[in-house]
Amino acid sequence: MNRLNMEADEMDHDAVVEFYQGISRQRNDAVGEVFVELVDVRNEIAKLNGYDNYAEYAYDAVYVRDYTLDETRDLLKEIRKHVVPVMADMKDVLNDTDYMRLYTEGQGIESTSIIEQIGPYLEEIDPELKDTQEHFLKYRLYDMDTSQNKATSLKKIPDF
Repeated sequence: MNRLNMEADEMDHDAVVEFYQGISRQRNDAVGEVFVELVDVRNEIAKLNGYDNYAEYAYDAVYVRDYTLDETRDLLKEIRKHVVPVMADMKDVLNDTDYMRLYTEGQGIESTSIIEQIGPYLEEIDPELKDTQEHFLKYRLYDMDTSQNKATSLKKIPDF
């Protein structure tokens, strides 16, 4: 057990949450600086190639897609119209979830086991998803295990 987990075991739940959120903020600050620099560099590349921004450049020169940036914007409008209201309704439920308890109870569960357990549901959605799952398992094309070298995920659903 690493030092952070040992310290966390000695704290009450609220202190543990605050402790890990502090660590997450520090990591996110570091990752955020790199991300902002990446955005600036990509926008500069786009401008050097005659585009207003990297999104427009990437749709023409980088991505292999059969839809345009305008079509993507239209899709996002539809998502805002139909999906965001549902997510807003779910927000309170999701934010009230005791993630620390879920995390603690999930310790020791192999990521392979999790992927195997969703197989029957994937097949119900689309048989090709089951084939994709088997491919992921065969070649270990997933990375769900925790690591101190990974940026943490969002713990709170953002306001839209």
